[in-house]
Parts: sequence; structure tokens; C-alpha cells
Amino acid sequence: MQESYVVRKMKILRAASPNFFQIVLAIEVFCDLESMTVEDLVGRLEAYEIRLRDRDLMTDLEVEG
Repeated sequence: MQESYVVRKMKILRAASPNFFQIVLAIEVFCDLESMTVEDLVGRLEAYEIRLRDRDLMTDLEVEG
């Protein structure tokens, strides 16, 4: 059962958009996927997505301003 849980997390990471390359790489290198929950993995990806959106929003405001 443990192995299929890790495989599920790896599938999530492989399915991520190319925009998520940096965070996927960091998770694969620095996190223990065996002990990380799927909820934690998804939470990290969501936090990164929010950070990307905020960065893009700030860039748009700088260009307009």
C-alpha cells in the first residue's frame, strides 16, 4: 500500500504544468515523498501557484504604473 501511495504522488508531480518545474524539482529533491501526504503535496503546489499569480499581478501593475 505504501508504494502505491508514493506512485500516486509521483503521478501528481509528473502531471504538473511546466510552470511548476521549479517547485516539482524542489519537492523531488528536498522532500520525503514516502512520509508526505497527498494533501501536503497539493498544498505546496497550490501555495506555489498563488505565489506565481501574485508575482504576475505585481509585474502587470509595475508595467501599467
